[in-house]
Amino acid sequence: MSTQQADLELAKLEAVAIYERVMAKISQELSLKSKSFKQLALEELEDLSRASSEGKGKSVYRDYTFVINKYFIPFFGSYALGEITPQLVQEFESWRDSQMGRHPMASTKRTHSAAYNHL
Repeated sequence: MSTQQADLELAKLEAVAIYERVMAKISQELSLKSKSFKQLALEELEDLSRASSEGKGKSVYRDYTFVINKYFIPFFGSYALGEITPQLVQEFESWRDSQMGRHPMASTKRTHSAAYNHL
């Protein structure tokens, strides 16, 4: 995880803020095991939107937002994070191919993989 801050002092402040958000979620018992994929995805979409509006976003964030909304939330949305297995990911790949109407190009797969890893 990156604070995306070039200035060391700003990076330290952002790191503390990230740490405090994580600790608050843990204390509220919103652990990653009980959180749904959709909850995590929506939080990430907010982060991507915020970064873009603050001028810190990368151009690829637009692609990530599209992939999350078009493919990830419709397929994985109802699953808890702990329920996502390699078998389910294989099912997703078949489902995605049927949604796209073709087998995705390598660059599309890389974008989808990067968006998934971003979550």
